[in-house]
Amino acid sequence: MDDPTGSSPRRSPLKQLSGLRQRVSSSQIARRLIRNFGIGVYGALASLIVTVMRTAILTKSLSVVDFGYVVIVQNFFAFAQVFFSVRIGDVISRYYHEFSECGDTDALRDVLMVALAIALFTGLVLTALGAGFAEVIAESIYDNPELAPALRVYAVSAVFASLASFSMPICRILDRFRVLVGWQIAGSVTALCGLAGYLLGYGGRSIVVVVGLIAVGNAVAAVVPFGVAVVGVKEYLFARSEVRVGVRLREFRRSFVRLLFSTNLVGYLKSAFSQGDTFVLGVLGTPSAVAVYGVAKQLLWLLTVLQNNLSAVVTPEVTLLAAKRRWDDLRTLYRSYLLGVEGLAMAAVAILAVAGRWVIELVTTAQYVEAWPVSLVMALAAAVTLVQTASYPVGLALDRVGRFNLGLFFGIIAGVGMVGVLGASPSVLAVWQLVAALVSLGVFSVPVARELASRRHVVLSESEAV
Repeated sequence: MDDPTGSSPRRSPLKQLSGLRQRVSSSQIARRLIRNFGIGVYGALASLIVTVMRTAILTKSLSVVDFGYVVIVQNFFAFAQVFFSVRIGDVISRYYHEFSECGDTDALRDVLMVALAIALFTGLVLTALGAGFAEVIAESIYDNPELAPALRVYAVSAVFASLASFSMPICRILDRFRVLVGWQIAGSVTALCGLAGYLLGYGGRSIVVVVGLIAVGNAVAAVVPFGVAVVGVKEYLFARSEVRVGVRLREFRRSFVRLLFSTNLVGYLKSAFSQGDTFVLGVLGTPSAVAVYGVAKQLLWLLTVLQNNLSAVVTPEVTLLAAKRRWDDLRTLYRSYLLGVEGLAMAAVAILAVAGRWVIELVTTAQYVEAWPVSLVMALAAAVTLVQTASYPVGLALDRVGRFNLGLFFGIIAGVGMVGVLGASPSVLAVWQLVAALVSLGVFSVPVARELASRRHVVLSESEAV
């Protein structure tokens, strides 16, 4: 029985987590999350192997400057995709189950059709703009007209990224996680084989061909999951009804637009923080600096895997416990998560400190050794950021997403100030990431943890439950 005062006996975090795990071990949702986490880790491991092999081929076959140009072209469209596309994944996840469970096929059809239209429109527009204004982009932003052909060829990747923004949430909802991971690996292997054949077999060195082969891999990774997603929701997407398309959407238009705005603001700020560094370095730095920074980022694979996969596992549990107001269990989960994940993060930092230089010398050349100390600072920043994997869904449940945006905004301002004073270099941008992570920790994660600690266990009355 719960203590009416809301307090609970002090137990070790590991014992608390063990008790919570026993209570959810029979849950189908818990088993599915554990299985999908394992699939994600397997896919990430396969992607790491392919990425290391591709990096080795590119760095050993191309000059540092040409490799930097390849990174610049890829990053430009990744960065443009963030600010010229609309994040529809959260909207699909929010409304799909709500309407499908109550049988409101008209409302679900409207949501899916709007999401699909947004994805196709933004992808096609970005591709057209990237290809049509490639010369302007190359000359005005990078001061290098020779980049225009590579930008024009790689612009087609924007369409495939937009298709993925529609297919990924749907495949996850339909429990088609293997489709996503399998075809992502297939796309990476396709690009790897093409690059190996061109650079090592044929002896080519054109960066236009290189980015074109990478774009082919992106197409392979996106097309089949998109088809699976469309087939999976065809009963809703192409449902026949007497209600015209868009009529049901008008009834919840205000909440739909508000959700779309808030989630996109989060996405814009997060992406500006995570990808804006390479973009700034590409504009204000040198291609060699971009190449070094790109190698340093790739050394953070383990921490990236932890963040991406644990987020998928922790978020549903946090939101479920918060919805039931089981604050004691949520505090137990939160504390246990922080202990376990930060322990793994520190272990990853230690491995990088010991073996990072050796890995760089093994897969690249001596010119990239500078990436080792840069990666160590970035690893510390990633370890701090891992706290937000659990803090964000808690803040979402407590209606504190505004603080999250505020923390990201202050972090970006700090980075702009550092670059303005110290200039753009891999080491400065690595320190920027650490400072921004600490700022977000203080502005968002710490206040959210304090508010969670102040909540008391509540037993809902019948009227509140309704």
